[in-house]
Amino acid sequence: MKRILSLLSLMYSVCIMAQMVTPEPFKYYQIVNANGLAFTRVEAEDNKPLQQVPDVEDERQAFEFVSVQGEEGKYMIKSAVDNTWVCKITVDWDWDWWSIVFQEKLPVVITKAKYEIEAIAGTEYIAIKNLHSQKYWGVDDGGEGTGIHCDKGLDRNSYWKLVELPTPLLKVYEKSYAQLDVLFDKLEGFRASSGM
Repeated sequence: MKRILSLLSLMYSVCIMAQMVTPEPFKYYQIVNANGLAFTRVEAEDNKPLQQVPDVEDERQAFEFVSVQGEEGKYMIKSAVDNTWVCKITVDWDWDWWSIVFQEKLPVVITKAKYEIEAIAGTEYIAIKNLHSQKYWGVDDGGEGTGIHCDKGLDRNSYWKLVELPTPLLKVYEKSYAQLDVLFDKLEGFRASSGM
C-alpha cells in the first residue's frame, strides 16, 4: 500500500511540475518569465515588447499560439490586442539582430515568425526558440519595463511559463467568423479563376 501511495504522490508531483508545452487553439495565454514579469505588447516607437507586471485584464499581455500546419510543435504567435504577429526582426541590416517586433503581415522569411516551445527538464518552465535564428526569447535585465530579445542561449533568463487566460466567447466567435470569411473569399476566387 505504501508503494502505491508513493507512486501516486510522485505522479501528482510530476503533474504539478509539468509545463504547458502544447497551447490550445483559440485560447489566449500570458507569457510570464522566471522573474515573474509578463511579455507585453507596448505601443512604443520602436514596436518592441517589454517586461511588465502580469495583469490578466491587460489584453496587451494576451497571445494566441497558432499551430503551423504540417509542422508539429511549431507555432506562430499573435497579439490579442491587434492581431499582429510576434516576429524576429525582419529588417535588412544586421546591427539589430536581437530584437522582437510586432508586424501586421507575416515576413517574407517565414521562419522569423515561427517558434518552437521546448520544455525545460526538471522545471516548471519552457523556452521559446525562434526557428530562424535558433535563439531563445530572454532578458538581459530582470527589471520591469526592460526589453525582451531573441538572442539568448538556454539559461534562467530565457525561462517562461504559459498561463492560460480566460478567452471571451465573443472573441472565439469573431476569430472563427473571420477565418470562415477568408475561406469563403478564397473559394470565391478559386471559382472565378476556374470559370465555375
